[in-house]
Amino acid sequence: TVQPTDGGGDEPTDGEVVYRLNTGGDEIAATDDGPDWAAADATHQYLVEGGDIAGPQPYTVGGVDDSVPSSTPTAVFETELYDPAEEPPMQWEFPTDDGATYEVRLYFHDGWDGTSAVGDRVFNVSVEDQQVLSNFDVIATSGDQTAAMEAFPVASAGTIHVEFTAAAAENPQVNAIEAV
Repeated sequence: TVQPTDGGGDEPTDGEVVYRLNTGGDEIAATDDGPDWAAADATHQYLVEGGDIAGPQPYTVGGVDDSVPSSTPTAVFETELYDPAEEPPMQWEFPTDDGATYEVRLYFHDGWDGTSAVGDRVFNVSVEDQQVLSNFDVIATSGDQTAAMEAFPVASAGTIHVEFTAAAAENPQVNAIEAV
């Protein structure tokens, strides 16, 4: 079973960063020894279905939750990729080493002015076909205009599959994805 881990603001200690994707914007330089955050046009090679970039705004980041590692550039929260359609759901697939264990980190910031209250945007996320976030509401979790990260360990069978599906309100969205 895939279970969330507490990001706690710490950097990875037992693995290297394999993927860093700025899903809705330009490439962003890493502030640590890991790889840069790849630009949206490069990240779409991993996007199997769905997704539209919400741009060209940058969103205002009002705060950063303790779940976000300190080396994460705030700029990854200034743009997003969202899924405007219910079918097919927004899906990502990342090639990985078979049998290896990874931590999938999903970065969220609901910066759109049409969603500023609890319940305005609610969606589901599955990793490796197991629902890891059910009726997820980033505003209820971390607050309006506040960046947050949710992390999940996963044993790979050669790929890691991440899927975002609509639930109660608005469209699923993600600002960045990282695999460690």
